[in-house]
Amino acid sequence: MSKKRLIVLVVMCGLWASPLCAQQDGDTTVGWWKSFVNWMTAYNEDLDPEYVWQAPSDWTITVENDIYNSGINLNTKGKLNFSDAPELNHEYTWNGLIHSAVSDEVALSVTWGSLSAGWGFDVSNITTDERNRSSFFSYLDAGIGLSLNYNSVYSQLNSSYHNLLTDSIVELNTNRPGHYTTFVVEGYGVVSKDKFAFNACYDGSYVQRRTGGSFLLYTRFIHGRLDFPSDEFEFVDFNNNVMGYVSNQFFLGAGYGINFVPFHRDPTDGFRGLRNLTINAVVCPMLTLVNKLHYLEGEFDVASNQWVQVDEKVAAGQPDFNLALRAAVCYNFGRCALSAVFTYNQFDLVTKGIDFMDNETDYFETELNFYDWQALLLFNIRL
Repeated sequence: MSKKRLIVLVVMCGLWASPLCAQQDGDTTVGWWKSFVNWMTAYNEDLDPEYVWQAPSDWTITVENDIYNSGINLNTKGKLNFSDAPELNHEYTWNGLIHSAVSDEVALSVTWGSLSAGWGFDVSNITTDERNRSSFFSYLDAGIGLSLNYNSVYSQLNSSYHNLLTDSIVELNTNRPGHYTTFVVEGYGVVSKDKFAFNACYDGSYVQRRTGGSFLLYTRFIHGRLDFPSDEFEFVDFNNNVMGYVSNQFFLGAGYGINFVPFHRDPTDGFRGLRNLTINAVVCPMLTLVNKLHYLEGEFDVASNQWVQVDEKVAAGQPDFNLALRAAVCYNFGRCALSAVFTYNQFDLVTKGIDFMDNETDYFETELNFYDWQALLLFNIRL
């Protein structure tokens, strides 16, 4: 069993065991667990019951189908000056495209109170270890939330160099996919905590009875790493011996979220008779406060026939505005909720520099655009 699967399994077992431990009595440890369980499952007094209905259930099972795509666009404009052959001086553009194929992933998660844990894998490519995987853990409540997501994506890489003096273009692709991993931490805080449930369309914990909205604060931290195949001699050599990138970004923003309710019918007894249609939208401009890119430089080891990292350079980008978008439609019926969710994120990085080589001087400016989007179909069952 892989480490990521084991971690998710331990978390799920912990969620399942927590209420069982709290039902026992005796020592102080059990008392602590009981207090924790009561806190996790207590009725949310901050919410206006005229606007938000709270499900009388502590457990939810979610089966979901995720379709997502992520990528990096790297566009460099530069000028090469040759000290021993000035006639070869030229301007150039150098474009790198790192796009994952659209991935179709199936995931299963368990929610207890406001805590959720789950794991997913790509079903479109199940014959190899080079398939996309994800795991996630979150605390999502109506007014505040924090989520941790790990994604592992394999993608073909493309790089092209355009010599503007000779108008010649050289293009190169990898034979095997590169490996792109991201660790994302997201958090939100709702200003109007009484009439708006942020997660009403996502995990089945709340149902928005009447249309409500709120301004909100949003934060996001992303640690990403892209590794080129270590045995791709030509591709890494073509990319100036760069064998991968590591990125760290921290965003802080403020936006607005709304739950529009065109139809609602209260349950007559428990869940029986519940009918609800809610449309959710969140728009959040974000300021990039930390924006760093690490270039992993290597040299080719003939003995092992692989590239080995020997240096690391760091480029820091200026603060910049980016955008986070989220939209969802949720239909509740009885103990079940069916949701369609779409999210989009993007952020940019611009760096300038001068690279001195044996007989060459490279003046360059690089623009990087990171993006990801997800389309999710979730089926929640309240136990």
